[in-house]
Amino acid sequence: MIEDQSFVFRDLHPGAVYLFETETYTVQELDIQEKLVFIKKSDVDYYTQSLKHTEITPLEVVYNKNIGKMNNIESFYGKVKVQHDYYGYKVLDTYTQEIRSRHPLEDIPIVNFESYSLWFNVPFDYQKELELNGYDLGGTIHAIEHAMIAMAPALAQISRWDLGGVSIDFDPVKQQPVIYIYDAYRGGIGISELLYFNLHELLKMAYTLINTCTCKQPDGCPGCIMSSRCGNLNDPLDKKGAQFLLEKLIGI
Repeated sequence: MIEDQSFVFRDLHPGAVYLFETETYTVQELDIQEKLVFIKKSDVDYYTQSLKHTEITPLEVVYNKNIGKMNNIESFYGKVKVQHDYYGYKVLDTYTQEIRSRHPLEDIPIVNFESYSLWFNVPFDYQKELELNGYDLGGTIHAIEHAMIAMAPALAQISRWDLGGVSIDFDPVKQQPVIYIYDAYRGGIGISELLYFNLHELLKMAYTLINTCTCKQPDGCPGCIMSSRCGNLNDPLDKKGAQFLLEKLIGI
């Protein structure tokens, strides 16, 4: 079986639990030089999730337009460079979902690939209002990123794992917060392009998801803004801040 490098480091790192055709295996060794993974059939009561830091860099703008009630939200679609740094993994109890332990990953090279993404900037006025009302900027845009990815399958008929996201609270070029939603495949597969042309609808759906969730947790729950695949352990997240900012973005 041949797998893409990024998926190998995500799901087949040393210590990982890997599910293949209903059978459970644990990864004994990853030989990067020979491009081989050695696994052992195992009966375990836990599973693993990799942790990564992602950086994204725009390479080429294909489309751009302004959206929003005030036509003041810059949105873009184009080619990007994605970098994944897999720095560790966590072990979770299968039945309780509690984290049992965390482990570092060593000698895993940074994964670089080009893909396609949509991205949009948060206007400074909205950022100012958000912070004056006591909401956390980083947690707010992180929550919106998660909610957008969670609702994308309703528009694109895909799995949410076909997408990746990055939220940056200060973009050094635009000097504004920016949210990226990108195709999680080398070369892209057209998902983010479709979402770009339906961005306002996607933001509305993200707002509905958050606004209708009955959880009372400030950092949300798995039913709204938490993601089991989040490389940052769902930290930070600000559910109320996401509601506040999405109301501005969609013009409520």
